Amino acid sequence: MSSSDTRSKREKEFRLWLKQEIPKFPNDKTTLQIFEKMTTTDQIIAYMNWRARYVTQRPRSVTIEKTVSLDPRWQALSPNINSLLSKVKAGVDLTPHLSTDIRYGFTPPATARVHDADAWADKDLILNVMGFHHFHLGRIMVNGHIDRTNEVLFAFVSRDDFEVLGIFNHDVFKTNSPNPMAVERKRLWNLYEDRLARRAAPGSLLVGSGIALSGHALPVVQAALRCVKRIRQLDSKLNQSAYIQNLYKSLNLPAPAKATLLWRLWHLDFGLFAPKENQFLTLEKWPN
Repeated sequence: MSSSDTRSKREKEFRLWLKQEIPKFPNDKTTLQIFEKMTTTDQIIAYMNWRARYVTQRPRSVTIEKTVSLDPRWQALSPNINSLLSKVKAGVDLTPHLSTDIRYGFTPPATARVHDADAWADKDLILNVMGFHHFHLGRIMVNGHIDRTNEVLFAFVSRDDFEVLGIFNHDVFKTNSPNPMAVERKRLWNLYEDRLARRAAPGSLLVGSGIALSGHALPVVQAALRCVKRIRQLDSKLNQSAYIQNLYKSLNLPAPAKATLLWRLWHLDFGLFAPKENQFLTLEKWPN
């Protein structure tokens, strides 16, 4: 009996939802079939790797590294920067300021692999390794995105905070391999290592988020494994009204008389969705 035969109805519905939600490139039958054959863990990893490019919409406090204001570009771009930061504080959707590459979701490895391509030129890899997002600083909306600017603002984004780290031009994405690293890219690496050192315990080994053999960030892989562990532990219990009542109680939520619960990811938080009540029950929280 194949593993797919043992999946519950609820897990199969969740896999169908993942397949429908994630953009596929190229969007053809072959890509779809490859995604369908993946394990639930790998499907969640693919979804999270895509959604990690976004920033969940919620108000955040803003902190600015002291060295940022010393950059001449900070003053020159201050109206644009202030416009972005006001949106951050107000909880406005920041998607228009992100790279247009976020529209790409699942791409089969054979399609994504380009001969002699430099993986470190991939903007996603910078996000995966460093945990930094970059934001365009234009102010005119063009086709759903702020107009592209050569200068971008790098920030570390958590659930409640938006930490401005620096202003860079697009040379930050160039490795110049095998030649010396581009000045802007080296500056970003220095910033990353300095920030890591300041937050590390004295005498500890400096370790970033890390990359799995699949090329995905380790936190993404670990989060996906936790999601599947939750499914395996709880799925059968979700047919028991007594368990559902206790689950709602543990989350300090009023329980409906009868609940239909579906596995879901909201941005990157994992939990259960009650469609009738239009309510999401968070079981696993993602950092941003």
